[in-house]
Amino acid sequence: MPGKTMYIDCLIDSKNAVLRVNEDLQEVGYMTYFTSNGIIVGKVSKVNSLEMTDDGKSEEELARRFKENIPVTVFDVADGMFKNLVKDSEDNIEKDNKSIILEDVQILTYPKHILKLNFLVLFTDQIIGIAPGRIDLNTM
Repeated sequence: MPGKTMYIDCLIDSKNAVLRVNEDLQEVGYMTYFTSNGIIVGKVSKVNSLEMTDDGKSEEELARRFKENIPVTVFDVADGMFKNLVKDSEDNIEKDNKSIILEDVQILTYPKHILKLNFLVLFTDQIIGIAPGRIDLNTM
């Protein structure tokens, strides 16, 4: 699975680089994912992981971000918590990121129902294919 996750990340980064060079900035970040349960279109959201520790430094980091007006999302905190929980684990837990945070999401489900969400966590093991850019789900 790590190879699949790394390839997905490379595809996202290369597509965005090409779009920036071509100055097609409205499409930057958007990808279409095919899963067994439907087609998902969304903009990849960057996670600015909050370093979570058991020694109180997490609160200091959170206070610093608020003081400097650096936005903190639930995904930043959750990612930091996950990394803190698995960092010393000897269990067979995958320590690399296996999820993609999407915003401005549309999901086409069977039979032709479109769900619109502000955010979605998509786990990479659910992806069976990717199309760079966004597909208009209303035409399907």
